[in-house]
Amino acid sequence: MGQVKHSNPDGNIIFHVALDEEGHLQPIIAASLRIDNRELIEDLLQAEEVACTEVSAASGERYALLYDGNGKKPLPSVMIWKYIKDGEDSVFVDMEEGDENVIVPYVVKHLLKKKENETP
Repeated sequence: MGQVKHSNPDGNIIFHVALDEEGHLQPIIAASLRIDNRELIEDLLQAEEVACTEVSAASGERYALLYDGNGKKPLPSVMIWKYIKDGEDSVFVDMEEGDENVIVPYVVKHLLKKKENETP
């Protein structure tokens, strides 16, 4: 198993997708964060245990989805991290505007609850 690295040592741009208390999809937040900042990730996800699911898109992009490991679906929020493989290593890279169309619909459909007629 390889190492986990960042393309930017200060952190990479991630997406945080969340629902409000009434189940409405909130605006997607793009923020710079390091995967090893566990305390901040736990605070933002309001989670004691963070779980990760890896997803590969048909177009080849790879994403790590972080969420409350003790939560039940539908989840209140998910952090989306993009990464590339460099041999055995995983290198986190910045999310880009185009990624919103690739991974956010998957997250909404499979992990978050959304109200009818509401688009991501």
